[in-house]
Amino acid sequence: WTREATLATPSGAAAIERFWDEQGQGTTFSGRGGLQLALREFLQPDLTAEKGAIVIASGRTESMLKYKELVFDLYRAGWSVYIHDHRGQGLSERERAVARTPQRGHVERFSDYVDDLRRVITTFVPVGRHRNVFLLAHSMGGAIAARLLEGGGPELQRLQAAALSSPMLEIRGVVGLPADLVSCGIARDLVKQGKATRYVALGKDWQDV
Repeated sequence: WTREATLATPSGAAAIERFWDEQGQGTTFSGRGGLQLALREFLQPDLTAEKGAIVIASGRTESMLKYKELVFDLYRAGWSVYIHDHRGQGLSERERAVARTPQRGHVERFSDYVDDLRRVITTFVPVGRHRNVFLLAHSMGGAIAARLLEGGGPELQRLQAAALSSPMLEIRGVVGLPADLVSCGIARDLVKQGKATRYVALGKDWQDV
């Protein structure tokens, strides 16, 4: 595995950038509702000798670009890797309701995230291509993966196992109160008021300072 000291050197960073550009194949696919979502795949040159494939589901506000070092190490360890940007994040298209304000995180239905991940597996990970297929999901990606696994669709037959890193399975409520009691109620009221695409309280665009 690449050590932090190596990542901090110009040559180490350059090697990862070259790998990303030369070994990765970028494409887009249509998610639920027709949104164009970005995906990148890193296939081992000899699929008969690879260890298997890993599908990565990233977290909230993350892009595949944040995972360059991880993908680099997994590939060097003998794995093929698939990673996509969730709708509204990274290189993927934003929901139409926030198309003019792309920094606002918004999704019409959480289940759309799940359907997008399902499409990644069924479209880009053909049956029989890899000896093993694993799902690696972090934070919000963990919540998406959990919903996918609960659904029990036929695409799950392609997965041998899933690992969820700090899965976003529970919302912490404001001032220590249960989310169902306060936070979720506030969110429902804001949606009824037509403010579903607004920032949360005190939220604003990112600024370079």
